[in-house]
Amino acid sequence: MENNNDFDLLFKHIDDSLIYKGVYGKILIPSSYLHKNITVMINEEVETFGVFKFLSWDKPYEKYLLKDASEFLFTIPTKIRLCPKMISKITLDSSEYNSDTDINKKESYIELIFDFDSIFIKNTTVVQDSDNVSALLDMLLSGFFPSEIGYDKITDYWIETLRVNGVHIEAPYSVFDLLIQQICRDPSDRSRLFKDAIKKNSNISMNKYSIMKITDIPRHTNSFSAIASGDPNMGIMTSISRQRAGKTEPNTPLEDTIK
Repeated sequence: MENNNDFDLLFKHIDDSLIYKGVYGKILIPSSYLHKNITVMINEEVETFGVFKFLSWDKPYEKYLLKDASEFLFTIPTKIRLCPKMISKITLDSSEYNSDTDINKKESYIELIFDFDSIFIKNTTVVQDSDNVSALLDMLLSGFFPSEIGYDKITDYWIETLRVNGVHIEAPYSVFDLLIQQICRDPSDRSRLFKDAIKKNSNISMNKYSIMKITDIPRHTNSFSAIASGDPNMGIMTSISRQRAGKTEPNTPLEDTIK
């Protein structure tokens, strides 16, 4: 947990629950989590994987602006039960919530609102369950993973999630790291791995990566693989754009056809 000093002021443990002591707080959860069972609505409560950004305001405002909020990153390696005061569905430009995502791309979110003395987490006891590992993997492969967790810490967090949930996979560290390298991209050029951006600029922030859905990787590799990606229509558009931009790539009959 980051911002530990502020955290101790805004949250209080009572028995096994975590109580919110701020004025107004919210969590935005991608609606796609519901379809993948990463997030489940249970009456007025929400069960979700414990990796999310929490925004908190310490004064009442007519409009709660992102620039006025304190941010907290939760990295609990298990599913938790949240008890918001209000739940609503909203649509935002993804850049409004995360500057590292595609500009002008509309995203649907579940907005969880908390006010003073809300039960934030119903039970803070960590329960071992292999489903927690599956939920984290779904987040990574779906492209929904908070970039507040630094690029250099994602693989370690994944392995820690395995350990905490009693799951053992016979694979070296490099195998986990290879997948992370492939899905973490340079937001200014999503055809380039973030690790290559680091080599080019050693001063770049480890939080300035963009997570790419694994099904989108082929269309950012070359024109030939783009056509075979999860979205062929988008693959064709990407292929044409790559040709117009004059990007270097392996020569196949497809490139000549596009030209």
